[in-house]
Amino acid sequence: AMNPASVMKLVTSFVALEWLGPAFTWKTEAYLDGDLKHGTLTGNLILKGYGDPKITLENFWLLLRELRQKGLRDIKGDLILDRTYFAANGHDPGRFDEQPLRAYNVGPDALLVNFKSVRFILSPDPENRRVNVRAEPPLPGLAVRNTLKLTNTDCGDWKGQARAGFSSNGDKAEATFGGAYALACGEQNWYVSLMHHSGYAGATFRQLWQETGGTLSGQARDGTAGPNARLFATMTSPQLAEIVRDINKFSNNVMARQLFLTIDAQANGPPATPERAATTTRDWLKRRGLNFPELVMENGAGLSRIERISAEHLNLLLQTAFASPVMPEFISSFSLSAVDGTMKRRLLGPAPPGRRTSRPARSTASAPRRGMCSTPTAAAGPSSASSTIRTRSTRNRCWTRCCNGWRTARRQTPVRSAVSAGAAPDRFDGPRECAGALTIQSPCNPLPAHCIPSPAR
Repeated sequence: AMNPASVMKLVTSFVALEWLGPAFTWKTEAYLDGDLKHGTLTGNLILKGYGDPKITLENFWLLLRELRQKGLRDIKGDLILDRTYFAANGHDPGRFDEQPLRAYNVGPDALLVNFKSVRFILSPDPENRRVNVRAEPPLPGLAVRNTLKLTNTDCGDWKGQARAGFSSNGDKAEATFGGAYALACGEQNWYVSLMHHSGYAGATFRQLWQETGGTLSGQARDGTAGPNARLFATMTSPQLAEIVRDINKFSNNVMARQLFLTIDAQANGPPATPERAATTTRDWLKRRGLNFPELVMENGAGLSRIERISAEHLNLLLQTAFASPVMPEFISSFSLSAVDGTMKRRLLGPAPPGRRTSRPARSTASAPRRGMCSTPTAAAGPSSASSTIRTRSTRNRCWTRCCNGWRTARRQTPVRSAVSAGAAPDRFDGPRECAGALTIQSPCNPLPAHCIPSPAR
């Protein structure tokens, strides 16, 4: 077993599709705890989250717009954020790689708003010889200090040249940009995770609510709905089939974490925990006839140092998924090589774009790729189901060069080892640095003889 990195998302998404169903949706509810007269609520507004992975700014704005359409304008009380559907697990965003402000390190939350990320838009203004920096959303507690100087140099490492600094503390944050920015860079986006979950959700609500013409006199704080609170509005998420496409095509970590906890909450009731979600996932796989004793799941997203699964069992999972009623939704969530998602700029070889569907991932420990290769005349299923886990990016490149041009219609066959004990070094006509590749699983079945490297020494 090896660390599969983001390929672990396939386990989470397949279990969710079969357990919850492709049409499953999340809800986010708004309750009134007080009297509403003539547009004024004398009391608190409660937002209760159920783990919706995709409350984007647009979707959040639609919920607030519905509140305004139903007659709510002024809130003479607090905004209560009910986040109890998921257990508070003390997520440390810097634990994985000591980069706590990176958007991919955002932890799960029952009321996750806009992935808890701020998009900084850097755009050059050549007429005034300056660089404009905008924040989206422009949160009330966020201070932006910009002293960037516009240059006429090559773009290069524009993030490093910008010399940006970010700090975050509760519901307050600061961003500084004090370096240089090249005109050749054009407009660029920089995503940063700022504030804690309740601080971000409260600040976003206050900003959007003000834009809709509403007022909030109190503060945003955690809590639950009181016994007299009444349901006022409900927002429904996109269906799970669409959520899974976002998770797998774009390797969205926090959405995968949300889905992982949702599996537990739906199976065992709230509050959901990662430990219970891992147990529920393993139990479901066993009932499905997929006994993976080496499987270790920490968060369901693969952004972990301890998650483990074998290439053999990943391949078995994919073959099982291809025979499942949810196969169309599952397979369509894979990136198409040279077309979209995380594979848009990969495998740009002689094969026609979109011929391969893959779920790539990368971490400091492994560089796995998981997916299917289709061929022009394959009729009875994918020509190969593959699960490859490599430990060096060089081997990844060498393998791609060798297999890219080999396309023959064949029925699905068991995955075979890529290294033959009897293979001689002179049989490998690929790049010389590939000749000592370690044993890996073949993404081509059977593997062409000229692609077989010499055994590792």
